Amino acid sequence: MQKTKLKMGIIICFALAIFTGAQAADFPNDLVLNPSSVYFSKEIPIVDSNLRIYASVTNNSAQDLSGTVKFYDEKMQMQIGVDQPISVLAGSTDDVFVDFQIKGYGDHPIAVRVIPWSVDGDNPDNNKVIKNVFVDYDTDGDGIPNSQDIDDDNDGCNDVDDDLPYDKSDCKDTDGDKIGDKIDPDDDNDELLDIEELEKGTDPLLYDTDGDGINDKDDLYPLDKTKSADTDGDGIADEEDSDDDNDGCPDSEDHFPLNAAECLDTDGDGIGNNQDDDDDNDGLKDFEEESITSTDPLLYDTDGDGVNDKDDAFPLDPNESVDSDQDGLGDNADPNDENAGPIAVLYTTTLITKAGKAVEFDATASIDSDGTIVDFEWDFGDSSPKKKGQTISHIYEEPGNYLVSLKVTDDKEESRIKTVEMIVKRDLMKVYVLISFGLVLLFIAGLKKIVDGVED
Repeated sequence: MQKTKLKMGIIICFALAIFTGAQAADFPNDLVLNPSSVYFSKEIPIVDSNLRIYASVTNNSAQDLSGTVKFYDEKMQMQIGVDQPISVLAGSTDDVFVDFQIKGYGDHPIAVRVIPWSVDGDNPDNNKVIKNVFVDYDTDGDGIPNSQDIDDDNDGCNDVDDDLPYDKSDCKDTDGDKIGDKIDPDDDNDELLDIEELEKGTDPLLYDTDGDGINDKDDLYPLDKTKSADTDGDGIADEEDSDDDNDGCPDSEDHFPLNAAECLDTDGDGIGNNQDDDDDNDGLKDFEEESITSTDPLLYDTDGDGVNDKDDAFPLDPNESVDSDQDGLGDNADPNDENAGPIAVLYTTTLITKAGKAVEFDATASIDSDGTIVDFEWDFGDSSPKKKGQTISHIYEEPGNYLVSLKVTDDKEESRIKTVEMIVKRDLMKVYVLISFGLVLLFIAGLKKIVDGVED
């Protein structure tokens, strides 16, 4: 095993020797710069200080060579100093340097390039080296870069403990507002001046003295962590008050316990019922439910059939919710969901009449949008025989209230009924005539008795 490793080492060395020899043969007049041949006088220079940059050029050829070395600050896009000529003996090195007053904080890529006076036989791939140097500030001017200085502003407060490491006038900045506590009128930034806190007994260096999560300014009880507010100003802290906003609605039932103008939020949309124009969020405005649909503005589904009031064609009927043919009859009760069905329209000359007087009824305005009405049947509610026809005349013999019913049937045998109430009164003129006639007869009979008595 050891012999095998030795053989491999010999082969690799031999190959490298051949490769190096080949390179030397390809570039017989080669001036070389490598990263280790460029270095700086300071590890971390300070802004505006002098930095010396060194470069060592190697001549890999068998004859003496000359050239020029140039230095650049690639960050500042400028040449450093002037060209530096070199004369390098065969197989030897030549060193040059430039001094540079370096400007600007941060990384500065420094490029060094050797330019042979004769490029014949030179390898251009090893003529340039770029090395970075970090330039730091020295805040306190003590000659130590900030990155190496444990007290950048030399205020006696080490940087690890210094809230303002570059401000020698102060060390502490409790609220982190970049204003030192010595000159900050509100050290903890709780919107109470330090002098006010001293008067109130709160800590000017603590945003929340009692540690209840409420800053001292907004905390009505800044020294008692068990309470912090009194919304209704009744002298009872909210934490102890059963009705924080004093709106008469207990906090346990109040969706807005800190808003005296609201108590309930039926639909849970964050808008109180007093302000919300759709309390149950069923898509119908409260005024529509109260004045038009007669549904409950606090119930999403008034009839409890699982369909919200807006989408329910019959929001007050738990047995119906859909009217596919829009004929006014729910699909559950409709014998033909695809037939719109007829619409019965009943007109009459009067709804109040006198016994014995003819009343005209008219159903000609009845319609069937998808077919034809084939039958009109009338029931006058007075036990008289039912009648057929679009127009009918009827006489009520006796006074009373009668329910008139019109039933219309279409060509698909679907019917609809329309009803009205008819009020029938006595004919007072006839009654007056009869009474008058009776009185006359009584008068004549009485007069005859008087005459007969005189004659006797």
